[in-house]
Amino acid sequence: MKRLTSLFVLMLLVAAPAMALAADESVTLEDVARADRLRREVVQRLEQQTARYDAALERVDILQAELDGLMASMAVNERDLVTARSDADRVARQMYMNGGVDGLPLVFDAETFTEIPLRAVYLDRISQRDHMVLDRLASLEAILDVQRASLSGLLGEEQDRLAEIDGLGAAIMQALTEADEEYNT
Repeated sequence: MKRLTSLFVLMLLVAAPAMALAADESVTLEDVARADRLRREVVQRLEQQTARYDAALERVDILQAELDGLMASMAVNERDLVTARSDADRVARQMYMNGGVDGLPLVFDAETFTEIPLRAVYLDRISQRDHMVLDRLASLEAILDVQRASLSGLLGEEQDRLAEIDGLGAAIMQALTEADEEYNT
């Protein structure tokens, strides 16, 4: 699209003074010089706008790649979050059913005194594992919150760049139309 537009502009701007000279014999060298100056101004303005247009397109491509990667990562984390919630639900049920860990059942349910320290270590390890499950759930939720905020920011920036592209495209077309009208008069 850019090359086609650039080619059209170049052909229009190069051929217009020559066509004006051939169509009207009363055209002076000053008219040709003025047309050439206007052509250079238009070309310079169009080159700047086209460069900004291309930069905006490149940024949109980069944003799209970032969005694709972020959404893939979010999908994995959301799948892991479902598993973590299920594990946390299981842990919460077990904690509720066990009624927490206090020392009395540990001591009174033991068949021998040597069993008490073993049970205490076992319950401590279970408790550590349960806390790890709950910590993993909290961590995944925090990661997803950060990813959602990042996604929102990237989508906002992408919308801004697309609006900029639309505006630049309209400005380029307007400049081409004005140049065409100027050369046809």
